[in-house]
Amino acid sequence: MNKSVRNIALVSSLLLISYFGNSQVGYLGKTHSLSVTGIANIPLFSGAFNDTTYYVRSSNKLVEGRDWFDYGANLYYCKVFNSKLSFGVKLGLKQFEVFPDRKISSSFISYILGKQIQTALLHSESTRIHRYSVLPTVSLSAKGSQAGAGVHHEISFGYSLSRLINSQYRYSVSYSGQEEDLSEVDVFIRERESPMYHGIILGYGLYLQVPITDKIHFKTGSYNTMSLIFIPNLTDEEIMDGYLNYKDIQKNIQRESLLNWHLEFGFCYTF
Repeated sequence: MNKSVRNIALVSSLLLISYFGNSQVGYLGKTHSLSVTGIANIPLFSGAFNDTTYYVRSSNKLVEGRDWFDYGANLYYCKVFNSKLSFGVKLGLKQFEVFPDRKISSSFISYILGKQIQTALLHSESTRIHRYSVLPTVSLSAKGSQAGAGVHHEISFGYSLSRLINSQYRYSVSYSGQEEDLSEVDVFIRERESPMYHGIILGYGLYLQVPITDKIHFKTGSYNTMSLIFIPNLTDEEIMDGYLNYKDIQKNIQRESLLNWHLEFGFCYTF
């Protein structure tokens, strides 16, 4: 299913761009545009902005921090269909952070008490995630605007791929579950490659493009996304890597990606 979603996104983009080959003109007679923009958001919807499991290194300790913002970039090519309608494909890269669970449990057998569950306290650095996306996109110009300039709406739907990018992380653990028993900060190096987290994204953006020259425009606006991340197919041996639980990572990627509101700004080249 994951490959099908990705293939549908790519093929539909190429077919529709090809279909619109004999397009009419947009602003100042231009029929194509290519924009490069940066995006940034404060992770308010996910609650990560106020998450108490976020830790940063300070000397030989891990102290609580704040996930102030996430960021990324979009590359968007579109072809004008008529003065109000364009179609293209948006390629996206976004970096954000997720956090391992603060408490971890393990079981052991006591000859006196039988099976016992031990809960340890874990302080761990956040895990950085890169999310790549391919989104076929329709652009609709607002009243009084023309394709390539003024106010327009962008509606996107397509495929995403997320993965961990840091190969090591710092952690401190207390097997008694008490803060005062936390160990010295140590470094864990991941033993395996990160699984691929496949998903789908629905996006909506409201933008303003202001001509600077005949060909170069300033582009700014808001970009909103809703994402669904699929659970990776992992064996029991593949789920854990040190203190990382890859199914928990998927849960936290889903939490972080479900709803996002971004500010976006950059430049657009029309030709």
